[in-house]
Amino acid sequence: MKKTWIILFLFCNIGLYAQDDYQKWLESEKKKLEKYISEEDKKFSDFLKKEWIKGGLKEAPQLIEKPKPTTFPVFKPEIKTEPVIIPTAKEKPISEIPKPVTQEPVRELRKPEVPIQQPEPQIVTPQKGVSANIEYFGSTNEVNYDKSFPVSLTKPISNKSVAQFWEAMSKTDYKNIVAQGKSYQQKLRLNDWGLAVFYFSFAKKMYEDQNLRNLFTWFMLPNLSD
Repeated sequence: MKKTWIILFLFCNIGLYAQDDYQKWLESEKKKLEKYISEEDKKFSDFLKKEWIKGGLKEAPQLIEKPKPTTFPVFKPEIKTEPVIIPTAKEKPISEIPKPVTQEPVRELRKPEVPIQQPEPQIVTPQKGVSANIEYFGSTNEVNYDKSFPVSLTKPISNKSVAQFWEAMSKTDYKNIVAQGKSYQQKLRLNDWGLAVFYFSFAKKMYEDQNLRNLFTWFMLPNLSD
């Protein structure tokens, strides 16, 4: 009896140690991912601060103008002669012996299968202090966000101000809005373009400046296919 208790005690300890090791590994992987994302955001913001090259537009090629005809074309219909077919006397069909009628076996009637309706996904709307109602193609959708979420844009607009906006946005709780956007994407069955329009509708609630609306939507684009 004592051996049984000892074996059970050892198995319980092994399970606890394994679970503890898994939690430590999971936390370390999360920290690595967050560090990687912050480093990539820093690299991209540094890239935006560099001098921008103004790209030139190509001129449209000139179309070749052909000389127009001096006289209008005349349509001449073709006259086709069809051969005359002389009808011949029809022969009477030979009466056939009727075949015996065989009764088909009675088929069993099956009840129609009623499709099982799957429950619609619930919208994840974590409470973050402030909520905004978004009008999206005739439907009203609520999005919660942090009070310190809206980020301003320094003027005059330049590559440095855009880089500062990107860097400031990467430090906000934008993942909360991403999670809510994904929930609405499943409920409303939106593709990536529909989700981008949804984010732009949210930006119109947050910002009056058109530049800020575009920059916010641009910042959210990398999160469409996560």
